[in-house]
Amino acid sequence: MKVMKSKNIILKITKWQSGICLWLVMGFCSLFLLLLSHIFQSYFFMPPCEQCVYIRFAFVLLIFSSLIAIFLRQRLISYIISFYAIYFGFRAAIKLEAIKQAINSNNIFGMIGCSSEPKFPIFLPLDKYFPQLFKPLGSCGYDAPIIPQNTNLNTFQEYFTNLYSNGWYLIPQAKFLNMAEACILAFGVIFLCISVMFICTLSKKYLKMSD
Repeated sequence: MKVMKSKNIILKITKWQSGICLWLVMGFCSLFLLLLSHIFQSYFFMPPCEQCVYIRFAFVLLIFSSLIAIFLRQRLISYIISFYAIYFGFRAAIKLEAIKQAINSNNIFGMIGCSSEPKFPIFLPLDKYFPQLFKPLGSCGYDAPIIPQNTNLNTFQEYFTNLYSNGWYLIPQAKFLNMAEACILAFGVIFLCISVMFICTLSKKYLKMSD
């Protein structure tokens, strides 16, 4: 009885995965986070660091994998790209958090590892092709607004630059979840969802073979 219930759950999850819902949500969320980071950069004067542009690249890969799954129906390729994107972004977010912690503890050696010349996979010079998204302009671990001199802020900009004057937090007043921690959480949730779908897909094939 338990085996049949488990089999039914696996088949339901696999059937849901075979549609476009999961990939549509993942692609939309990745696009939203990518655009949000650019808004904070261009409108609230929070320049991205090296690890930040790596995280952006990971979101671009997730968008790309979603498009492949939705329009080309090549789910295996989508899974491969998604897992690589999660690994790439997760690694950058963890490194960013380590640098931030080193700054807070005045650990000079822990601050090493932030460059103005990013190295993307397959030697893609994305910082030269798309500098607005992938060119590092800030220092790792410092995510407070850097307002250029003689800049006239409107009311909206002034409110948010003051709100994030101590750095970016999901809940600024409580200093809850900084940028690196929020990205780690985001990639963790995506990894969990993708892993469940992938395992259920493999299980469905195994169940068919064992029938």
